[in-house]
Amino acid sequence: MCIRDSLVHARSTIAGVRDEDGSLSHYIAMVEDITEQKRHQEELLREREKTQEARLRVQTEARRVAELWVNTLVEISRRIVHMESADSVLTHIVDQGQKLLHADSVSLGLFDETGQHLEMKYQSASGKTVALHSRFTLDNADLLRMLRSGRSYCFPDDARQREGLSEVTWYCPTVARDIQTAAVVPLQFDGQVVGGIWAARFSPLPFTHTQLFGLENLADQAVIALQHASMAAQLQSVATLEERSRIAREMHDGLAQILGYLGLQMQTIEA
Repeated sequence: MCIRDSLVHARSTIAGVRDEDGSLSHYIAMVEDITEQKRHQEELLREREKTQEARLRVQTEARRVAELWVNTLVEISRRIVHMESADSVLTHIVDQGQKLLHADSVSLGLFDETGQHLEMKYQSASGKTVALHSRFTLDNADLLRMLRSGRSYCFPDDARQREGLSEVTWYCPTVARDIQTAAVVPLQFDGQVVGGIWAARFSPLPFTHTQLFGLENLADQAVIALQHASMAAQLQSVATLEERSRIAREMHDGLAQILGYLGLQMQTIEA
């Protein structure tokens, strides 16, 4: 129906009215304007389509991120299997962690021989990934407490909930800035905390528990890399000892032969 050049949606109902003898007398027609109702239906349909498109985008993005994580973990495993150096593998881990977690920095630290001091070893920040060979000790009490607990943390929310802290602060000396949010995962070997890996942001945007799970996977790979490096060092040490023993045996055998020959010569001279 068109009224004054406007489109109007209408619903019509027509009923016949009959006389007493059953013959058709006249019709009654009713026209109901449903333009507004139709408009609401179209808006609902559009909103449903937008929701479906948004859901599809979210699913596609989630699939893409999952594939990135899988590819990264496979690449790290390949590097470990090919016996790359620990420095190479661990710098790759913090570098990829910063990209995947959209963090301002990702750091990896190890406790010293005494287990009392945490030393920064690897960090990716400001587009630069480095292995710190000089000793750099971290004395952040909150970080040490979270690592030694043996549990993963989303900072500061988990710290507040688990420990009842009303105010938590974190100053990072390597970047000279306050950290607003972080994800912290301890590195554990045979039930002992040997260090930790943590991702930090300078903005208040929190890390999700899904991202924390991803950081835990990186932590597992870091522990494997450290184990491989330790075993490689032990094997090298054993190989060195075996080589020294072989040389010593050869020297001993040669010396015994010389002394035996000299003994025979002395007996000949005496005779």
